[in-house]
Amino acid sequence: MRTYLWSKIIEYAYNPKTMKYMYLDYMHNISEDVFLDKYLSLQNYRFDNNAFTNFKMNESRLGFKIMTIYDGKYPAKLKWSINPPIAFYYRGDIKLIEKKSIAVVGSRTSPDRYLKIAKNLGLGFNKLQLTGVSGLAKGIDGNFHDGCNNSIGILGCGIDVIYPYCNKTLFHKVLQDGCLISEYPLGSKPLPWHFPRRNRIIAALCDLLVIIYAKEKSGSLITLDYALDLGRDIFITSEMFNRLDIPGYSIRDLKKHINMF
Repeated sequence: MRTYLWSKIIEYAYNPKTMKYMYLDYMHNISEDVFLDKYLSLQNYRFDNNAFTNFKMNESRLGFKIMTIYDGKYPAKLKWSINPPIAFYYRGDIKLIEKKSIAVVGSRTSPDRYLKIAKNLGLGFNKLQLTGVSGLAKGIDGNFHDGCNNSIGILGCGIDVIYPYCNKTLFHKVLQDGCLISEYPLGSKPLPWHFPRRNRIIAALCDLLVIIYAKEKSGSLITLDYALDLGRDIFITSEMFNRLDIPGYSIRDLKKHINMF
């Protein structure tokens, strides 16, 4: 029942302003029971046996779970980040979230040489037993996840939605070897505004960020802004240095930095 009630909170927290109020209440040490009672009452929540049964069937079929900010294992990097999700769905190995991790992001449409760099980074992380974080999108994200076994995919849709559908095989690979995370209600479509919001979680969960290739006004640069605000180290390819005026270290220095973890 607790998981079902928190699914209702996630539906209510879909509104960013409401989520901020929820976080403030948590920071004011409101107990979980009082918190649930307050926000379920604000939704005029009434128990629906059919809805509960459907939820439990989906939970059993998909194997998802919910992590809440009241859980002791809620990651500290996320809890003290920018507008942290009050709760989120996950599938797969959530223990990866506790390890040192590197986010790799870039454009959905990139030259082949940058797609190759993304996959090679993933393969390199495997050898170093590092956890990778990305958005499971086409292009850079997808190639990175394809190379990196221990990766965390942050979704811009519901945990039960495969997007983009061409990444179906990759979706199941990450599910088997890594972890999928979504702060959105079940069945949520991949709406355009979900992805900039999703990027703050990518920035929060990583210890450093690698930007391989990004266009101006790219979502990757939104992730960069969040990462800079959180004090994460940034690594960038030489073309990004030359083409865009953004801060960061050369990607050539990444291995040296990783050895300092």
